[in-house]
Amino acid sequence: MAHLFFNGGTCNALHEGESIESYNNHSTLVEMKFNCLDLFKNSGLGTGNFISAFYAMRMVVHAMGPKGDVLIECNDAEETKKELILPWMMGKFPRLRQGDPEWDEQPSAADACRDYKQVPVGYRWKDMVFEMRRMAIAMVGIPSPDHPSAAWAEEHLWSTPSNRYEHGRDYFQLPHPQKGDPPLFPDTEIDDAVLHFRCGDIIMTNHPSFGFMKFGSFSRHISPDVRRIGIVTQPFDQGGLQRRGDAGDEKQRRCKKVVYEFKDHLHEKFPAAEINIWNSVNESIAQTFARMIMANQTVVAISSFGVFPGVTTFGTGYIREPDFMKAPNRWLLTSPIVKKAGNIVLVKEPMIFSGQAKKMWDENTLLDWFKNYD
Repeated sequence: MAHLFFNGGTCNALHEGESIESYNNHSTLVEMKFNCLDLFKNSGLGTGNFISAFYAMRMVVHAMGPKGDVLIECNDAEETKKELILPWMMGKFPRLRQGDPEWDEQPSAADACRDYKQVPVGYRWKDMVFEMRRMAIAMVGIPSPDHPSAAWAEEHLWSTPSNRYEHGRDYFQLPHPQKGDPPLFPDTEIDDAVLHFRCGDIIMTNHPSFGFMKFGSFSRHISPDVRRIGIVTQPFDQGGLQRRGDAGDEKQRRCKKVVYEFKDHLHEKFPAAEINIWNSVNESIAQTFARMIMANQTVVAISSFGVFPGVTTFGTGYIREPDFMKAPNRWLLTSPIVKKAGNIVLVKEPMIFSGQAKKMWDENTLLDWFKNYD
């Protein structure tokens, strides 16, 4: 699986020792079936890695010729639909045809087959928007009749008479949420602004791709009249952890300390706002995505997880620009998604790498760095 997604395996399999031109002369079906929960638990990869990898595979197959179809299914889609994102991405995705909206918006085969970290998956932004938003509506419903999701659902989910799980010619394994269906998490409180603060798995690592923004880098993008702010982060409780790599008493202790300082900062900036931390043992990944997608303002730092709800939100997504050598999400710069979407803002903000944060904690200077914003 890792080879197929991250080491050029999809491109190599499609080439089959032939040129791209010869590939165009025959039909190919790329078919994958697996258990979503097993893949999530045992691969060692995070949700953001999987999402970008699956979109990259679909993009590669379509970019390498007009006769490539993709069929991806997981056997436990129904059982895991409340917990994971992957079940909502499963389905059959036929080859592009001339006249399709995406026909002229695809990368070349050479660009599509670049190194994984350089693959411009943002070309699939319309797919991302449709699939993530339909999932969010299934999770938490329509927050109110005047919420943007209401008009979007009428146009994109409920305006066609078909009972099949279609979007254009795509066919999804899980059905769209129907008008009047109860949401999977009916009591979810929706915030005006949601801030993704990745913490637990990176606060004690030297990984060169990850780091932190200052508290002020989040709060300055929030409307002054905000009523509710939500912080989404990894659980402080061992029982709520979804990935083994997040575990560790010291990681969680440090993360809890920083996040509560962050909450205090937000209280100071927005004294009239209700501020919540959403990371309980009962909070699923899909529910967290839905919170971010439904918010009026979503702020994301350096994360391959938070970027996807950030670019598919019904509101405005503020995402830190991937401007350093090993930054994740460089596809934001190598595809037309930011310009085309219209509600994505790439922001330049001060940062420190995880290794620096680890050293500063030992020197008792990290919290001062988070709180001081010039």
